[in-house]
Amino acid sequence: MLNALPLILSVIGFIIGFIVQFRLRHHVSIEKIHAIKDPKDLYPNCIPPKIVLSDRGLQLYKLFYLGMGLFFLGTLLTMLLSNLA
Repeated sequence: MLNALPLILSVIGFIIGFIVQFRLRHHVSIEKIHAIKDPKDLYPNCIPPKIVLSDRGLQLYKLFYLGMGLFFLGTLLTMLLSNLA
């Protein structure tokens, strides 16, 4: 049972990150996009950059990294506990 807790933590973190990733694109500020001089800075990866997000988008951005942190922490703990057993 103890080995399952980090795995559950990983799954919860992955679900949080996955859902928030798709919600972030709905919280982009149009005013901040128009203020950008170089358009190649807008979408270098799958999530919008912090400079174009609204206040709610910045909160979701932090939640995204929290979820991914939980995922990696749970994965690391799962690997460590499986090696110790």
